[in-house]
Amino acid sequence: MEPGSSRRDRLLGFLSSPLAPRNPRSLLIWVMVLLGAGTLALLGFAASAGFWMLGVTLAARLVFVLILAAAVLPWLGPRSGG
Repeated sequence: MEPGSSRRDRLLGFLSSPLAPRNPRSLLIWVMVLLGAGTLALLGFAASAGFWMLGVTLAARLVFVLILAAAVLPWLGPRSGG
């Protein structure tokens, strides 16, 4: 860590970077992508361990949250390119 830089300064530097999402819609889409990836990983790990039904029940809960997040998208404003 550089002298004189704090965690807050590094966080603010990241948020001002061009890679950081700019609007709530893109943040929610990132959360939905991560939820989908987590659901697939959960199913895969549960199936490999022999607990398929447990994986399906837990993945169903994640998919439910994913559906709720998708339902919120129309209220977050118009689509933007950034």
